[in-house]
Amino acid sequence: METPSVPRKEETEIDSMLATGGTAPLMEAIMATESLAGLQSIEQRDLMNLVDRLRRAGLSSVLQLPQIVVCGDQSSGKSSVLEAITEIPFPRKENLCTRFATEIIMRRDVESAIHCKINPDTGRTEEEKLELRKFSKSIHDFTELPSIIDDATNAMGLSDGIAFSRDVLSVEICGPDLPQLTLVDLPGLIHSANKSQSDEDVELIKSLVESYISQKRTIILAVISAKNDYANQVILKNCRLFDPNGARTLGVVTKPDFLRPGSENKKSWLDLVSNRDIYFELGWHLLKNRSDDEHQLSFAERNSRERVFFNTGHYNELPHSIKGIDSLRQRLSDLLFNHLKRELPILKEELDKMATSVHIELERLGRSRATIADQRAYLADFFGSANDLVTMGINGNYEGRFFGAVNVMKNIDAKENSSRLRAVVQYLNSQFANTMNQKGHKYYVRDCDGQSGDESSDEESLEDAVILPAGRSSSGTVENLTRKEAVKRVVQVIERSRGREIPGTVNPMLTNHLFWEQSAGWRAIAQDHANKIALKCKDFLVQVLEYTATPELMSRIMNMTVVPALEAAREAALNELERIDEDMKRHPITYNHYFTDTLQKIRTRHWATEVRKIANKSTTEQKYFIDVIAKQVVERHLVAPLTEVFAPRVLARYSDKQIHFLAAETVDVIRRREHLESRAKILKEGQEAFYIAMGQDRSYENVKMAITILPPTFDDFRNTARDAQDLDEDMDMGDENRPAKRARLSGKTDTIVTPGEIITDDPQWMRGHGTFTPAVPATTNIIATVAGTVLKTNKLLSVYPLRARYTPEIGDLVVGRIVEVQSKRWKVDVSAPLLAQLPLSAINLPGGILRKRTAADELQIRSFFNEGDLLVAEVQTVHGDGAASLHTRSLKYGKLRNGLFLAVSGMGGGSGTARGTGVVRSRRQVWTIETAYGGPIDVILGVNGYIWISKHVRDPSEEDSSGSKSKVSFTRLEDTVSTSMYSSQNDNIPLATRKEITRIAGCIRVLVEGGVKVDQETVMKAYEASLALDDEEEDSDMEGDDGQGGTRKEGRYYLGGEKASRLIATVLSRGS
Repeated sequence: METPSVPRKEETEIDSMLATGGTAPLMEAIMATESLAGLQSIEQRDLMNLVDRLRRAGLSSVLQLPQIVVCGDQSSGKSSVLEAITEIPFPRKENLCTRFATEIIMRRDVESAIHCKINPDTGRTEEEKLELRKFSKSIHDFTELPSIIDDATNAMGLSDGIAFSRDVLSVEICGPDLPQLTLVDLPGLIHSANKSQSDEDVELIKSLVESYISQKRTIILAVISAKNDYANQVILKNCRLFDPNGARTLGVVTKPDFLRPGSENKKSWLDLVSNRDIYFELGWHLLKNRSDDEHQLSFAERNSRERVFFNTGHYNELPHSIKGIDSLRQRLSDLLFNHLKRELPILKEELDKMATSVHIELERLGRSRATIADQRAYLADFFGSANDLVTMGINGNYEGRFFGAVNVMKNIDAKENSSRLRAVVQYLNSQFANTMNQKGHKYYVRDCDGQSGDESSDEESLEDAVILPAGRSSSGTVENLTRKEAVKRVVQVIERSRGREIPGTVNPMLTNHLFWEQSAGWRAIAQDHANKIALKCKDFLVQVLEYTATPELMSRIMNMTVVPALEAAREAALNELERIDEDMKRHPITYNHYFTDTLQKIRTRHWATEVRKIANKSTTEQKYFIDVIAKQVVERHLVAPLTEVFAPRVLARYSDKQIHFLAAETVDVIRRREHLESRAKILKEGQEAFYIAMGQDRSYENVKMAITILPPTFDDFRNTARDAQDLDEDMDMGDENRPAKRARLSGKTDTIVTPGEIITDDPQWMRGHGTFTPAVPATTNIIATVAGTVLKTNKLLSVYPLRARYTPEIGDLVVGRIVEVQSKRWKVDVSAPLLAQLPLSAINLPGGILRKRTAADELQIRSFFNEGDLLVAEVQTVHGDGAASLHTRSLKYGKLRNGLFLAVSGMGGGSGTARGTGVVRSRRQVWTIETAYGGPIDVILGVNGYIWISKHVRDPSEEDSSGSKSKVSFTRLEDTVSTSMYSSQNDNIPLATRKEITRIAGCIRVLVEGGVKVDQETVMKAYEASLALDDEEEDSDMEGDDGQGGTRKEGRYYLGGEKASRLIATVLSRGS
């Protein structure tokens, strides 16, 4: 346990801080029982703590948490099993059954207490829920629990007759020796209804039991009674339904004393318990609970009688591990530990996925908007985002997630590609031009032999091809004519169009009439094209709204803004088309040299001149018509106005009433937001619990899930050591080479990112250390892997950690904690990215014996170091992956005791941190302080940031009380020291020594918080300064009542507030 930053404690508190391995010694709880202690182990304590933190965060209402459920048929002895495991007295009467689920939550706490409450069923009314939540009682002894259960039964409305409830009685038991564990006792399954239990009761209990055992993280304790044939006990059928292989089911057989000795029935039950009949991966267990006549027996007597019973007859042949309450507790302990190790990583993954999903949904809802100002700000953000996407789509700039990847499997104008508006418009314009060339004329003139024209010259063929490209088949209203039929048609029109012209000439209006007839279908084709463009514009805006707006806002903005704007644009486009069509019907005017030049070439030819005049007139006007439709109808009236749909000035014209209509949240949205925010808070607390368990600090504010941390600020007295990271000088590059929308910065910026946060999606940047780019799905996102500041060097993006982990180097002296015992080695936490390893061959054997390690040494490996033990060691080797190997072969290394553990930020000697604070490498990492009041105290500064402060252990070679050195041989010295080197027993430490240890720990904390490096020199200066400050306070006559039951003299160990600032100032002034 780390000491608090304000190390002012009473004597008992200081006592608790000086436990082995730096943890507080366990106080004996008033209500602690031997069986409860049997449910905990060192290995599983941390995992249990994690699950408890998740449960207290409310995560059980969101995700399934690991738990143990006791279930079985009615009167199978479930409550007796739970009572035997926990030694908590449950009511046991004739014809009394469990009528609701009882949740036993055991929690480690400083104070001992029992709190009871009711968790109402979700199917109850709000009034009933409120009334049941008022049920809250605290008791001081387990003997009061039966009366609490009776009160809860009445509160649930179960007092009249026998009935069952879906409400849950939660009994929370707190104590310093309790394991973090949750056990659930469920009502017994009923085979059939009777006068006391209805069909509704049968179904209610069945669904209640199934709701628990179907949860994949629930360990099922399936209890069956030997009084009844196990083939008829429905709990087994239900367990195999939800857990076919028995991977999380442990069968428990009760009441074996009812089996007749030597009978076949007894043999079949023994086969079942031996897992030879109904197979469960977790196996079976045999218990003998107290009978009704033995109800007054104590739990010790109950356990004693059970052991006697199982030591007789055939039961004596069963393995000890599958019979009796003691071995059941051990099985549950191991089972739960392994279950948690397997399930928690999966739970963490589910938790993160759900948190991401909730975050995305909250982002889609946008920020809360209760006032008009909030609503205007919300709409301003939306209009800005939407307008940016519209502008990019019109300009053909398809960067960003909105536009997605190109879908080449679909047509260009398909819905999947409609976000690429400019490409769609260009494609439809091309289609319009093709349609005009193929179907824009009424007559198609060709020769009978397939050649279009009387002349065979290339010039004539080219001229006639303008009417319709050769080889294209006509369809629709296009009429096929041969050349002769076309000439005849023209002659007929000439004859019927004569005016006052002299014979041999034609009416000047003849060409106009023929052209109007030939181009009669142009308007319909253009109008169809305009309608297609208008539809694609609408699809594009709908996609923009789907991407940027909530469903409610999208519906309102479509009706109030988008649809009117699109209708106005379409109407303006059709009006423009009407004007263009009217212009085409006026007297033809053209100054196109193509028409006049071609006409001069054919003027001297035969009667086909008029046909050719019509063809050239049609070609010229058709090209003009295609261009003017694309420019004036499509671009001017359909595409360009889209940039005005979400323009800021449109929003500025809206009244407050319109703003409220658009942006105000509905009641459903408000409730949804409250639900999501509540769930996000629970999920965040669950994530915090995981990070705390993994030794990471996430106390910062979670903003938008991609967390933004305000940069830390430091006082002037902090060191300003330059980062060890070498940065290349920025190169002088042109604007065209610079990443889009990114400032050109070299070196460390003020931008702080956290793991998982997207730094940029610009493909021009390259990823550096502290970042990664996911391979699946393939993106250009550069994502941070550590919390730190962004470094930009040329086009390289890196993240420099705020708190660097310790990087081992050969020869480093480190303080570590054993976290795992393996075969022939220990895994040690030294605050490095990877766990270090300590081989069995790298430690001193007791007595200093030098020999090869044997199999016997491997078997007693835990007698040297166990999980949770602290040690001081030296880094012997650093492997290629960065993991370190340690050794403790020197007498100055080994297990630590009689002291206090301290972990500080910053390590590695100056180059390990950005601010140059924390423990630094120095000439002396271990020394003894001759304190003013508590005698000598040893200080070990691990370069990894872990520190050990302990009572000085007198070396036999040191001077004795008479001032002369003891004459001890080296071998004898080694034997003397080695005999206690692996002891976990603390010595008796005087109060004065403990207070001085606390003082030194406080000095080190003040140094770290003040940004001052930690080494022997600064620690000694801080210690001396603290003594000087004590003398100043005494000289100032500050002794007296401090308002908290103590005296100012006791305040000498308080080093917080103004005293800390004065201490830092003193240290720095002495250093200068």
